[in-house]
Amino acid sequence: MLLICPIAGTGRRLQPFTYSKPKAFLKVAGKRLIDHVLDKL
Repeated sequence: MLLICPIAGTGRRLQPFTYSKPKAFLKVAGKRLIDHVLDKL
């Protein structure tokens, strides 16, 4: 299986939340953003 996960980048629109952690590890609705993407597989 091939997966392209579009969560790269600096997360400039999410600052100041992305100063200390990558955008993929921000919590949204109690789960990390990367987990939301992987759950959709």
